[in-house]
Amino acid sequence: PGSVEQVDGTFAYPWWLLWPQFQKRIWKFTNSHEYVVITDIANYFDCIPLTSLRNTLASCSQFSENLLNFLFYLLESFSWRPYYMPHSGVGLPQINFDAPRLLAHAYLFKLDEELENATNGNFVRWMDDVDAGVNSREEGKQLLRKLDNVLGSQGLRLNTSKSKILFAKDAVTHFWIQENRALTIIEASIKHGAGSPRAQEKQKRLLKKGFRQFERKDRTGQWDKVFKRYFNLFGMIKDNSLEKCLPSILADSPSLRGAAFRYLVRLGVTKRRVDLIEDFLLSGHCEDDVSLFEAVQCLITWETPATGQIVQKMATLAISLAKKMTNILPQA
Repeated sequence: PGSVEQVDGTFAYPWWLLWPQFQKRIWKFTNSHEYVVITDIANYFDCIPLTSLRNTLASCSQFSENLLNFLFYLLESFSWRPYYMPHSGVGLPQINFDAPRLLAHAYLFKLDEELENATNGNFVRWMDDVDAGVNSREEGKQLLRKLDNVLGSQGLRLNTSKSKILFAKDAVTHFWIQENRALTIIEASIKHGAGSPRAQEKQKRLLKKGFRQFERKDRTGQWDKVFKRYFNLFGMIKDNSLEKCLPSILADSPSLRGAAFRYLVRLGVTKRRVDLIEDFLLSGHCEDDVSLFEAVQCLITWETPATGQIVQKMATLAISLAKKMTNILPQA
C-alpha cells in the first residue's frame, strides 16, 4: 500500500503472495532503465527509534493517547532485553505478529515519498530492501545520497556495504527474474490447473527439473528468495524431494529456516522429522529466538497421535529443551 488509507484487512502479508508482484515491477524498470539501484537499511528493526515511530503514527490519524500508550507499552514488553535491563527506547521486536511489521512498514512512508518523486515511481520496496531504476551511475549515486539524508532524519542509515548500482542485465541475474517467472507459472498451474493425477505428475516433473537446474547455479543475489519459493511449492504438492536439503539448511542458512519449517508442517510428522528438529534444537545451531520459535511452532502444529513413540519423543524433547533454556538464563 502506498499510504495508511490503503492499509486494511485485505493487505496480504505472506511473502509468497507479494513476491511475484514485486518481481513484475522490477522486470518493468529493468526493461526501461539502464541501471538498477539496490540498497537496504542497516539493522532496520533494531534501529527504529520508538519516539519517532510514535510521532509518525500520531501524524497519520487521530489515535487516542491511551491507545498509543498501550501499543508502545506492549512493544517494549515484547522486546528482548538482556539481563532484564531497562528498554533503550530503540528497536521493534522481531516476532511472529503482523503488528511490528506493519509499524515498520508505515515508518518508511516518508522514504516512499522521496522515492516516488526521485524515480517517477520506478521503484519497489520490500520492507527495508529498496530497488529503483535509474539511467546513469551518477543518477544512482544521487538517489542513494537523498535516501540516506531522509533516513538520517528518522534515526536510520543506509547499509552502504549492500548498496549497489547494477547494469539492468546484471539486475535480472541478481533478482533471478527468469527463475521467478517460471516458478510463478508452475504455482499458477498448481493452484488453478487441473487436479488430475496426470496434471499433478507433470507439475512435479517441472518443479523437480527446475530445482535441479537451480541447485547447479551459484548462490548469488537473492537466491534464498528463490529457495523459499521452492520450499513453498514442494510443500503445496506435499512432495518430500527437498527433505534431503534440510539438515544443511537448518545448520547454515538462518534466512531459510522459516520456509523449511513451514515445508515440514505441510509434509506432516514422522519420527525422522522429529529427530531432525531435535538435532537442530539441541545443537549449537539454534541460538536465536526466531529459530527456536519456528521450530517449536512446527512441532505443535503437526497433527500428532495422542499416544505412541512420536509423542513420547516430543515429550522428552520438551524436557531436554526446558533444561537447556534453564542453563542459559542469567542467574539471580
